Amino acid sequence: MTDRPSFADEEAVLRRARSLVGKTLRELYGAVPEVSGKGGFGTLLESLHFGLAPSTESAPDFGEAGLELKAAGLVRERDGWKAKERLVLNVINYERLVEEEEFTTSSFYRKNRRILLVLYEYQSDTKPADLRVLAVGVVDLERLDPAFALMVEQDWRAIRDAVRAGRAHLLSESDTFLLAACPKGSKAGKELRKQPNGPPAQQRAFSFKPAFVSVLARAVLDQQAAAREHIVEDPSELERRRFEEVVLGRLNAYSGMTVEEIRRLVDPDMTLSGKARFADLTRRMLGVRSRRIAEFDAAGIEVRTVRVEGSGRVRESASFPAFRMRELVRQSWRDSDLRNQLTRRLLFVFLVGPKDAPRFSHAAFWSLTEEDLEEARRVWVETVRRIRQGRVRGLPKKSFSSLVHVRPHGRNSLDVDEAPDGQKVTKQCFWLDSSYLAKVYAATKPVP
Repeated sequence: MTDRPSFADEEAVLRRARSLVGKTLRELYGAVPEVSGKGGFGTLLESLHFGLAPSTESAPDFGEAGLELKAAGLVRERDGWKAKERLVLNVINYERLVEEEEFTTSSFYRKNRRILLVLYEYQSDTKPADLRVLAVGVVDLERLDPAFALMVEQDWRAIRDAVRAGRAHLLSESDTFLLAACPKGSKAGKELRKQPNGPPAQQRAFSFKPAFVSVLARAVLDQQAAAREHIVEDPSELERRRFEEVVLGRLNAYSGMTVEEIRRLVDPDMTLSGKARFADLTRRMLGVRSRRIAEFDAAGIEVRTVRVEGSGRVRESASFPAFRMRELVRQSWRDSDLRNQLTRRLLFVFLVGPKDAPRFSHAAFWSLTEEDLEEARRVWVETVRRIRQGRVRGLPKKSFSSLVHVRPHGRNSLDVDEAPDGQKVTKQCFWLDSSYLAKVYAATKPVP
């Protein structure tokens, strides 16, 4: 397959794309130029298979077909394929963005309304030319689940409004749910761009968050996902209120009630026992029973129940999933699991008072600031450094940072992980510190 393609219409593009499925670029083209760094597969895909030159145009890659070409790596997990990372879209032009009024006429929408998504299986030690394509398909913003479509539009407006207010330099990926403003460029924090109403800001691009990319990938793969309930059954509700207002409105209607009082109201038959009891109760408060909530899955939202003493002290830190040290040291900070976890919207549910009869104080969405993320980066870098040095029994503890620390998170002493040098220790994970959770509680609790 050495001919250079020409595309008169959408079907011609799709025929060319379908010829990739089940193959690698090396199998198709033999001798392939070596590429390195992030985006290597996408670079080869554009140049070799579609004959596209690098472009910063605001129009879609295939203008006649109205299709924008994007590639996404997937990893296989127990519950199916999941996106390895965010899907970076077009660079944000701050000066143009502040002038745009309607989402459907925006430069973002014109370029990304219909995305030709090429899905490949990500392998950490495999060259880009040897990655195998799993499927191809078109993601059409106009044909998304209506709730997701409205959430994407709300995120776009939130980013635009922040730039209009001169706060582009304060943007964070954790500010939004599905569509984010991610750092763009090889020198994060140093590639500055002019914003009309504020100081120069980090160059950023629109991107779909990893959890949402997973949802889009499942649709392309035509996988039958586990049953998921919607919080928003009537999408018109999102035309009147933002998604977070819907969620917090339902939860905070129970403020001040004891857990037992809430149980009797939302589901008298449920039992308040087991580790998941408060998570189950929260779902009932939201009006759903399934543990898989469509909007939360798409946005990667994690619900965290925080127990607060009457004094405002938080006893327990919040854990993230245990990491594998061999995998951790191969990651970069920008694409690390920890950063992906911290740039999600966190939904905190605060219970205050004695352990046997706590009251529901309030719920709040929370976004880590760029300063918080920089502190988390410091802990992550130090963790990687010590693992590489073989100091796996001396990873950064609570005394190292008041934001994030590392400590064991295995089921028991036999639940171990193997370090790069062969040492075996109890599985470790990052924890969001209890003192930080106390600050979040103090910053979000309702004024009496």
